[in-house]
Amino acid sequence: MPTNTTMTKRGIAVGIDGSEGSRTALKWAEAHTDIFGPIHPVISWHFPVWATAPPLPGSPAPLPRDYFEDLARETVDRSMRHVSAQHQRPAVVSQGRAGKVLCSIGARCDLVVVGSRGRSAAADAFGGSTSTYCAAHSPSPVAIVPHGADTSGRAHRIVVGVDGSTNANAALLWAIDHAPTGAVIVALYAHLPLGAPFELAETYSQLSEERALSLLDDARAHAISNSGRPSTEYELVTRHVMGDPREALEATEAELIVVGARGHRGIAHLVLGSVATSLTHRTKITTVVVPDPGV
Repeated sequence: MPTNTTMTKRGIAVGIDGSEGSRTALKWAEAHTDIFGPIHPVISWHFPVWATAPPLPGSPAPLPRDYFEDLARETVDRSMRHVSAQHQRPAVVSQGRAGKVLCSIGARCDLVVVGSRGRSAAADAFGGSTSTYCAAHSPSPVAIVPHGADTSGRAHRIVVGVDGSTNANAALLWAIDHAPTGAVIVALYAHLPLGAPFELAETYSQLSEERALSLLDDARAHAISNSGRPSTEYELVTRHVMGDPREALEATEAELIVVGARGHRGIAHLVLGSVATSLTHRTKITTVVVPDPGV
């Protein structure tokens, strides 16, 4: 990915918790420091309930109050040991919920990176619900890196979910601005067909196809006109499929998926079928969630 040397590189906020998922996310972030700038490692810690309860008679002395903070510091120091000094900034070790801490630091960075399902006794896990929280609340784009993902950092086939909304347009624009030279960017519009009486099915199908083509043309024109990159540096193609958007995005052989967030309320509730929310839980492909510019 690449590229635009005129961009201000504010860095990458990476959630650290000592888990395998966290290590994968860190490797992916390290491969992108040339694009986004240095890594700002972030770890949170808290007092477990059992550590704050009054000790029972005859029980061992309680742990020192700074034990959990020290454990978090050791975790982040160990995780960053193999990262070049020029590619990292001082770690942020903060008491609090992982998602809130990471979003707070991420607001000052160009990208937030989290693993998909981390677990750690040393700190709040930067995976699972934390990735969903960050995708819903972070003012900066969030990259969710699943365990086993390619961490080379050079995605040359990027698939972007578009649906005519402002957040989808923002996602497509982000993909263009950060794609490597020569990359193929696929603007994908996928939707489930509406039910229609048999005698009207052909008409409904034709109208659906016409609407999809118009929507894709508008998205393409908006992205090209608003991007600062010459269109000769990348290939932007459009694709329309009938089906579940989440399944369609994952079935494209993408090396990177980019989607727009729906705003705090929509993405926070999986029951609403949010594509971005679903991908934070299930995807095996690194997914970037771009915040709605209007939120």
